[in-house]
Amino acid sequence: MEFEIKGVNYRTAKLDVFQQLKVSRKLLPVLAGLVSEFSTLKAQAAAGNSGAVLESVLPKIADTLAALPDEDVNAVIYPCLSVVSRQHEKGWTKVFDQGVLMFDDTDLFTMLQLVARVVADSLGNFFERTPRQRDVHPASGLTLETLPEGESFLMRPVDAGYITYTALKDGSVDLADVARMNDWLDLKADNEYRIAKWREDNER
Repeated sequence: MEFEIKGVNYRTAKLDVFQQLKVSRKLLPVLAGLVSEFSTLKAQAAAGNSGAVLESVLPKIADTLAALPDEDVNAVIYPCLSVVSRQHEKGWTKVFDQGVLMFDDTDLFTMLQLVARVVADSLGNFFERTPRQRDVHPASGLTLETLPEGESFLMRPVDAGYITYTALKDGSVDLADVARMNDWLDLKADNEYRIAKWREDNER
């Protein structure tokens, strides 16, 4: 996605799925209430008219970041800025590298705009979807191990053979795609449980 801020041209790539998951977990409280704004932001950014939307989105993101510990703030800002390039002379240069801003004129407002656009582009589809509510099947005394930071959610479609691990890293799929695959796996598991229960009840 390409856009202009204060007369400077920028280009953003999408976060990979692991980065999307980590950023979404940090920003979930504010993102959940900004679904409509992010959807509009994506549409207006493509049309070159996202100023009004940014004015409503940026204060909420800024407030959320201000309330987070420094480590969590960095967990949001660093990956977002790492996928942004700026037109410089005849080429494109990263705006952020090795934890350092590469241009002295990047102020706080510009930085927040860059973060907001990356979040909207990378996570907008995920927050626009309606999560499937799955059945609850109690399993007394059973405790399952999971990967840290929600990564089991990402690996489940890989384990099912729907996608490759590489696809999680190269941008072939986004978090919304992974969520849909998890919804389908949940649906299959729920239906298999119902069939087994129906057979059990009707064979008595």
